Amino acid sequence: TFAGCTSLQKVVLSKNIKTIPSNTFAQCTSLTSYTVPDGIESVSSYAFWGCSNLTEVVLPKSLQSISCSAFAECPKLEGITYKGSKEDWKKVYKSDTEYSIEVICLL
Repeated sequence: TFAGCTSLQKVVLSKNIKTIPSNTFAQCTSLTSYTVPDGIESVSSYAFWGCSNLTEVVLPKSLQSISCSAFAECPKLEGITYKGSKEDWKKVYKSDTEYSIEVICLL
């Protein structure tokens, strides 16, 4: 994981990865944007927890689930771009009962 790597600004994950594990990017305070690679199916709990300067996230259409608090304590994150349709987004399992971040669907 990259947890606590305060100087991390950019990272490219292998195309073979299907899940972003818990706390992978936790407290990576220099990370300002991240495009989750196509092929990722799940974002685990607290994956981006405490990324205090994260302003933009792009999620792939391949996404099937987002676990609780995946983007907790990301005060500058105002919205998420999802590469699928609104109908696709409705099918993505979200374990948080309230998903207060605005999601923009591209299709």
